[in-house]
Amino acid sequence: MWSSTLPTGTVREEGLGSRTFPEQSTPQSPQRVDQPAHETAEQNATLQAELTALREEHKQAEAEIQRLESQVELLRKQLANQKDAEAAMVDRYERIISELESAAATAPESATADSNDDRRGLLGRLKSWL
Repeated sequence: MWSSTLPTGTVREEGLGSRTFPEQSTPQSPQRVDQPAHETAEQNATLQAELTALREEHKQAEAEIQRLESQVELLRKQLANQKDAEAAMVDRYERIISELESAAATAPESATADSNDDRRGLLGRLKSWL
């Protein structure tokens, strides 16, 4: 019998006639033949404990990510509210300045020069704050 006609997974050893033998298989487990079973059990227990610890760390990391994302969203909302409040304040002061300018322009000529100077000074200070 030629080796090319042998069934898959078998080999022929010369000198033993027409008999075929299965291929030598390697052990499926990482356990060595000379390693006692209790050492393997201890290693498995150690690996299992490490895996459990890593899973817990991963779970905690995901919770921390969620917490930080919530904080970022809250800070974005606070920033938007602050920008809206600042825009409203600027609008208010612009209206006040406009009203003061209108009042100064329509003030009677009999007003004293001191009151006009006071209005212009106040108007200048308001403009400088903006």
